[in-house]
Amino acid sequence: MNRPKLVGDVVAHWLQHASDRRTVVFATSIAHSVALAEEFQRCGVAAEHVDADTPQPARDATFERFRTGQTQVLTNALLASFGFDLPVLSCVVLARPTRSLQLFLQMVGRGLRSAQGKADCLVLDHSGCVRRHGFAHDERAWTLDGERALIERPKAERERGEAKVLTCPDCHAIFSGAQVCPECGHYFAPKGRTVTTLDGELVEVGINLEPDERGRMGYAL
Repeated sequence: MNRPKLVGDVVAHWLQHASDRRTVVFATSIAHSVALAEEFQRCGVAAEHVDADTPQPARDATFERFRTGQTQVLTNALLASFGFDLPVLSCVVLARPTRSLQLFLQMVGRGLRSAQGKADCLVLDHSGCVRRHGFAHDERAWTLDGERALIERPKAERERGEAKVLTCPDCHAIFSGAQVCPECGHYFAPKGRTVTTLDGELVEVGINLEPDERGRMGYAL
């Protein structure tokens, strides 16, 4: 995820879809988070990086600038996943994959708090988390049994949900439960099994009234 092309792609998509939104970006590592912040800054965006090694006074000052709007984009690896509350946050960028459902919900949850004047939260998923875990609002069967405190949806239910998740080839929206993209109207035509065909033309088939050497009647082209 920390290759220049991918870093630039994350920033380019944000500029296209969320340039007016207060945004938190989750990166794969501290180095990746720093690279993303620097790329945002090169594009003229007020962006800052923060991590667990940032001195506490500097960290507090960074979060305060983000809260007041002096900083529009905050990049981090994991620090903002837990215990960070900014209801006006309206965009979450997932620039890191995770196998953890809990972490996925924590990251997306940063932007799902309601606030006055806030209509929605945009999630830019560059790592396929939605395909792996489904949508944040999907119903799940939670239990305290087993090795983990939280267990994902039953496998059969999870597989059904994943099968319905589609990515629009035109506008790249991710959605489920329909064959028409809710954003741009692209239609996903049902796909059938591929059938091998040969070039050729149909010709009339007639009955061969003359018996062959064995006395059988057949067809002639």
